[in-house]
Amino acid sequence: MFMLEFAIWGFGASYGVLLDFYLHSKFQSEPGASIILPSVGTVNTGIMASLVPVITTVTNIFPRSKFPITYVGLVVFLTSVFLSSFAQSSIHVLLTLGLGFGFGGVATYIPALSYLPGWFSPSGSRGLANGIIFSGSGIGGLVFPIILENLLPRDGANKTLKYCALVLTVLCGAAVYVIKPRNQAPSQTQEKHGTFRAAFGDVAALKNLNFWIFLLSNTLQALASFLPALYLPSK
Repeated sequence: MFMLEFAIWGFGASYGVLLDFYLHSKFQSEPGASIILPSVGTVNTGIMASLVPVITTVTNIFPRSKFPITYVGLVVFLTSVFLSSFAQSSIHVLLTLGLGFGFGGVATYIPALSYLPGWFSPSGSRGLANGIIFSGSGIGGLVFPIILENLLPRDGANKTLKYCALVLTVLCGAAVYVIKPRNQAPSQTQEKHGTFRAAFGDVAALKNLNFWIFLLSNTLQALASFLPALYLPSK
């Protein structure tokens, strides 16, 4: 999971470096690029954030869908990064690093993340495991901008993104291959999962005012967090 965090969220957070290169080099003279390109990073992270509850619900109702969703998402994610190396306009960048990256990234990440509770107990090392895993996005957000800043001026966006696609293929492919549920649920259990309660769990929290206060505050801070994540790497 650390490698998926590192690759998917870390690479996504480094788009600011690509944005700076696109606006001042490759697509400098393209009309509309200054409007379309800055939205790419927000589109991919926004899609990934907004589809988390959707994919979580689907995989809770249909547990057997986790593997196909993960592998289809991985193909879409890696293909999008690779195709972005052939981008000839800002629209191509939006379609690949924005839409394709977002849909493929979240489809790869969420089903794999659902296996985490089965491997670590709440009273044991789950907190430490979560901390190590989720640090991957921050470490990736530190490493990828440094790599991009060194490769883009020398090799250009086309070659650099091909290199990145290769690295992401190795990291994500290895991670998806080894991530598995600790105990394979029997078919009878999986059939019982196709219920409303299995999908949404205990909905009593929806009646709690503290839940809505927490949700609102978390949403507001998340809206602000996209700005430095997008622009700081290019400064």
